[in-house]
Amino acid sequence: MSILDDFFTTDSIQLGPVGLNLLESPHLLIAGVPAPEPLIPEGPLPSQSVPCVSKAPGRLNATLIILGITIRFEGTFLGVDGGGRWLVRWGTDDRSRQPFMGATITRVHGQFTVAIAPLEPVRTDLTTCTGASSEFFVSLSLMPLSTLEDRFRTLPNGQIAENEIRIETTLTTPIRAFITSLQGNAGVAAPPPTPWPQPVSVTLSAYCRSWSRFPQRLFGQVHLDTPVRRSHTGFACIVTAEGLEPPRSLEVQVRRTIGVSVFFEVVLPAGLTGQVRVTVVTNDRSRAVSVEFRIADPAGIGCHTPFEPDYYEPIRIGCEAYDCGWTGLNDLAELIGQSGGRAVRYLTTRQMVESLGQLVGENGLLRAINNYGRVIGIVDQGEGKIDSFVYGELDPDGFAAPELSWVPGVALYGLNDAGVAVGGRFDGNRMVAVRWVKGKVEELQVPSVNAVALTINSAGNIAGMHIGKGDLQDRGFVIDDQGFHDFGDLGGKIITLAMNDAGVVAGTILSEQSVRGFVYSAETGLSDLKSFTGSSQAVVSGINAAGLVVGTVRGEKDGDRRGFRFMDDRGGEDLNQFVKADRMVIVEEAIAVNNSGQILAFGSEKGEPGYFLLNPVSIPQPQLPIP
Repeated sequence: MSILDDFFTTDSIQLGPVGLNLLESPHLLIAGVPAPEPLIPEGPLPSQSVPCVSKAPGRLNATLIILGITIRFEGTFLGVDGGGRWLVRWGTDDRSRQPFMGATITRVHGQFTVAIAPLEPVRTDLTTCTGASSEFFVSLSLMPLSTLEDRFRTLPNGQIAENEIRIETTLTTPIRAFITSLQGNAGVAAPPPTPWPQPVSVTLSAYCRSWSRFPQRLFGQVHLDTPVRRSHTGFACIVTAEGLEPPRSLEVQVRRTIGVSVFFEVVLPAGLTGQVRVTVVTNDRSRAVSVEFRIADPAGIGCHTPFEPDYYEPIRIGCEAYDCGWTGLNDLAELIGQSGGRAVRYLTTRQMVESLGQLVGENGLLRAINNYGRVIGIVDQGEGKIDSFVYGELDPDGFAAPELSWVPGVALYGLNDAGVAVGGRFDGNRMVAVRWVKGKVEELQVPSVNAVALTINSAGNIAGMHIGKGDLQDRGFVIDDQGFHDFGDLGGKIITLAMNDAGVVAGTILSEQSVRGFVYSAETGLSDLKSFTGSSQAVVSGINAAGLVVGTVRGEKDGDRRGFRFMDDRGGEDLNQFVKADRMVIVEEAIAVNNSGQILAFGSEKGEPGYFLLNPVSIPQPQLPIP
C-alpha cells in the first residue's frame, strides 16, 4: 500500500502538543487607547495538547484550544512530497463569538501548513483515537515556506500560506500568533494489521566487486512477497556477510521502500576479498534469502560476474517531449538526460522525474549521476564561459531539501558516490585539472602544461588527459594513492573516458584515420579494441566493475551502427545477439552500463526509434518512465 493509500484509509490523527508564539499580544482598550501592559506577554507560550482530529476523504478537520479559545480548523491534504511526508494545510475563519479574558472574540482567521513524517523508532504503547487494533506513529513539524516551495511546488492555486493565525476581539487589539511546533509522538489509527512481508529474492548492483584498499558501498534491492505498509512497525533489513574473518554483520542503510521493493546499501570493509554471501531477513529468520558475489584482486580489466547474461529484456524508456534523450544511469537504473530541451533526472527509487530547467536554465546539460541521485552538469553561458553545477540531496535518506551549488568557471565531468566531482578550468591560457569537494575547488598536482580530469571512481582514483611539458600530443593519466601515472601517447585525442572501481580505464581516441576504443590497466597496459570490434570506427561509452565495456561500432562496409559489449575473456560481441528476437528491437548505440550489468541503449523497435534499458533477465525490472 502506498503512502497516499495510507492517508485515505486512515480514520483519524492524534496530534502532539501545539506550541504557539505570540507576535502581537492583545491589549485592553481604555477609552479607545491600548493599555500599556498586554494581557499576555509576547513570545513562546507553553505547549497545549490537541484532541483527536477527524478525517473526511482528502481533508483533516481539527478543533484546537489555544489561549483558552476554541478554534475550528479545516485541513486540505496537499499530497505526498519527495520525502514521503504528508503535507496538510489547515485554515480557519471562525466568526462565532466567544468570551476571552473579559472581552469577546469576534473572529479567528489564518492558516498554517504541516508536514507529517515517519518517526523512528516506532512505538506501540499509545492509544489511537478510534481504538483500532493496529497503530503507527508520526512526527509533525511545520514546514518553512522556502522549504515547502522547494519540496512540493504544486500547491492549490499556486499559493503558499503564512503559518500564522489572527484573533480579533471587540475590546482589545488584534492578536497575531505564529504556530511554532507540533511536537511529540502521535497515534494514527491504521488499517487492520497485515502479515509481515518476507523476502523473495535479492539483487545487488554488482555481482562481483574489485578489491580495494578503501571501503566501498554496495547497493542492492530486496524483493518482497507483499508490499511494505506503515502498519509493519519496525520493518528492518538485516544483512550479514560470510567471507569475513570472523563472519559478522555489515553496516546497512535502508534507503527507500517502494511497494514490494526495498533499496539498501552496505558498506564493505577495506581489503575484503573472496566469496561473500549477503543474507536478508525481515521478522522471520526462517524465511531468509541470500545472494553471493565475489571480491577479487584486479586481474585483467575487472572481476568477472559468476554469470554471463544470455539475454537482455529491452525496457522501452519514454520521454514527455519529442526532443528527449537519456545520457547516463547509476546502479539503481536512475537516469539523466534531456526532455523538452531541458535537463532532467529520473529517480527510480522515488518514482520521480524532475526537470532542472527552472534551476539551471535551458542551456544546462547533465554529465553524471551517482547512486544517491546527485548530479553534476555544465551550463554554456556564451562567449566561451562555462559554469558547472552540483545538484542533489544533502543526505542519503532524501528527507533534506535538494541542494544546488554553482561552480563558476569550471567544467565538471565526473562524479563519485562520495559527492566528489572532477573536471577542468582555464588558468590564463592553460587548462588545469581540478577536483570539487564540499563546495571547494582544488587544483590537481599534475606535471602537465594542460590537463583535464574526466572521471573519478569510488576509491577516489582520477583519470583524464593531459599534454606534458615539451609535448604536443594528448596523453592519458591516472591518479591513485600511489601518485600520478602517465599511460602514454594515444595517437589521437581522447573524446570519452570511463573508469571502474578496479582502476581500469576505457575510452575512445579520435585520430585522422579512425575512431577507436581502448582499455588501460596497470596490469595489462594499453589495449586497442579494433581487433575485437572488427572496425576502425568504434566509440567506447562505459565500463563496469566486472570489466564489461560497452559502446557503439560502425560497420566498415555498410556504415550501420551497432551496440557492442566487450570482456577480455570473450572479446567483442554484438548486443543484438542477446536481445530476444520476438521484440524486434535493434540496438544501434550502447550509451552507458552500470554495475548491475544494465545497459542504456538507443535503437528501434519495429522501426520506431527510442531509448531502451537492456535489463539482464536475471534481474527484476526497475520502474521506469513509460512512452
